[in-house]
Amino acid sequence: MEIMNNFYALKDATAPMESEAIVNVKGETLTVQVDGNGDGISLQLMGCANLKSDEYYAITGFTSDFAMTDTISAKGIYIFPIDGLGRFKFNLSAIGSGSITVFCRMTGV
Repeated sequence: MEIMNNFYALKDATAPMESEAIVNVKGETLTVQVDGNGDGISLQLMGCANLKSDEYYAITGFTSDFAMTDTISAKGIYIFPIDGLGRFKFNLSAIGSGSITVFCRMTGV
């Protein structure tokens, strides 16, 4: 496994927002760590395969105990398959109070 990129998608986010789109050339897996004291969060990884499209769709991943999810509602570690995605971004559609930081590690072979 090779680390392709480490980055913060969101840092100290306190209000609903979208991250910048991240272009994916060779990444296969995205490991996401959500930290902070935010409550009432609703966060989704959104992706698209067609680089000419502006449509993004929710990507299903796994919690650290391997439960499938397409919405992050608590801090912790999540794993998403991103092979085949041309771009992805995070959509924080709700946060009741506090703030969250979203750290990402993109890996491939």
